[in-house]
Amino acid sequence: MRLERLCRHMLYEEFRIIFLLRKQREKAKISQLLSFSDLHRHGDRTPIGLYAKNVDRSFWYDSIGELTISGKLRMFNLGKYLRTRHANFLTGNPREVKIRSSMVPR
Repeated sequence: MRLERLCRHMLYEEFRIIFLLRKQREKAKISQLLSFSDLHRHGDRTPIGLYAKNVDRSFWYDSIGELTISGKLRMFNLGKYLRTRHANFLTGNPREVKIRSSMVPR
């Protein structure tokens, strides 16, 4: 239960963790990046459930639990930022990037 609460807390906070794995070359003593991971929260979403029967749906255009317009913009800008930040490490080959998400419809 405690672990579940911690995981929920992490999901609701916006954060990025970058793991840098470095391989130290013995003679030249130059660090080499082997891989990195970015972990972040999803963008702004519509409610995942309704608490009242008379809900004003004019506040969102998409289905329940979907990204809002501002959430889509936030994710787009995050993608631009990550592409800029990691430009020196990526060649443009889509096989270099692996993306994972939960199975919840987005």
